[in-house]
Amino acid sequence: MNTNETTASMIEGQEASVPYLYTRRETAKLLRVSERTLDRLLKSGAIRVTKISNKALRIQATELSKYLQRQTEGVIA
Repeated sequence: MNTNETTASMIEGQEASVPYLYTRRETAKLLRVSERTLDRLLKSGAIRVTKISNKALRIQATELSKYLQRQTEGVIA
């Protein structure tokens, strides 16, 4: 099982219950990217965010699953 599949499995486990909202830091850690790289992904619209206040953004587990699925489409294991 590769890294993206492992991360996707962890995220899908969260989806089964109440929708989980990840912080930027948690999301970056799950994707194994820097927060700056994550900010670029968010700004480009590659990953949609949920705004919970004027300053706070969260990323839904379902959005991470969609992003990872798009990233792994066409990749042969």
